[in-house]
Amino acid sequence: MSRRVTDHAASSLRQEHDQTLERLSARASIFHFAHAAVSIFIACIMGGASFKLASDLEYAWAPSLSVPALVICLVAAAYGLVRLVIGRTALVAEHREFARLKTLREQLELDRIPALPTQF
Repeated sequence: MSRRVTDHAASSLRQEHDQTLERLSARASIFHFAHAAVSIFIACIMGGASFKLASDLEYAWAPSLSVPALVICLVAAAYGLVRLVIGRTALVAEHREFARLKTLREQLELDRIPALPTQF
């Protein structure tokens, strides 16, 4: 059960609530996960291109391009994995802040539904 807070404590809690809500409005984890997805997608495409260039024997110049394509593939995959780890760390922090926001909303009774009037 939530207990009634004093006016000074309520204003302090309300300020913390607003700051937490502002921080949660810009989800950093989504930004990191999007970068990871694009990087891993590019790594897959470059890996396939590298394999195709290495196995293509029709043209003499094709196998020499497989090493640069493989380097690009590995760099994009490493960048994607780093962004994935950073995104996961940001997601855990966002979950922690969201739990704090729910606690603040309970303490401030922001989600309490007022009683309906009996007479209209």
